[in-house]
Amino acid sequence: MNDQLLKQLRDLPDAKPSDAVWEKLAAARQRQVRRQRGMVAGGSACVALAVTLLINLGLKPGDDRAAPAIATTRAPTSTIPAVSNTPSESLHHIDRELQLAYARNADDAELASLWAVRRGLIHSRTDNVQPLGI
Repeated sequence: MNDQLLKQLRDLPDAKPSDAVWEKLAAARQRQVRRQRGMVAGGSACVALAVTLLINLGLKPGDDRAAPAIATTRAPTSTIPAVSNTPSESLHHIDRELQLAYARNADDAELASLWAVRRGLIHSRTDNVQPLGI
């Protein structure tokens, strides 16, 4: 372009926008600020929920999901666990002890003794079972 033409364009006065333009700009800015505040509030709520769930996860006593964490800190037992009087409870107890032993990487001797107790319990429950006459 011509240098003289560029000089004339630069020398032109700036156009003053109407009041309607300024109102639209102000309204758009308010919407933007509200949207940003909503996103920050929603993100904060999600983070708070996640932290709450992580803190409470596995910390309830008697919860089976907390058992692996307990199993890693538990000292290995070399004795056979006590068996309760009810067969289903005792089998459940032995199975739970086996799970805990595997979770803490127990040695083969401890695992073998637990499996032997479990097999003995199952055999004692099925010794009195008579086969059906076929």
